[in-house]
Amino acid sequence: NVQAQLEYLNAVVESASPNPPSSSELNPILNRILHRDDRNPVALWYSGLLAKAAGRKADAIKHWANLLSVTDPNSPQYVELKNEIRELEK
Repeated sequence: NVQAQLEYLNAVVESASPNPPSSSELNPILNRILHRDDRNPVALWYSGLLAKAAGRKADAIKHWANLLSVTDPNSPQYVELKNEIRELEK
């Protein structure tokens, strides 16, 4: 159930606040979500963040490019995401 996994993801993120949760905690949850819904915006965002933090620029770009495809091009989030991708491509 994707919704249950998203709720679990949110709980893990909130319980770790103000620090980010570890990738070892998040990766299994994100993998389960993306296995069932490979265009899930929340999972794509966090997957990109984890990849960026680990120095895996190509993976971050891939996740965030997929996220762009499901984001409203007129939204501020779209512009922010495009900027993040541009920074990674440098």
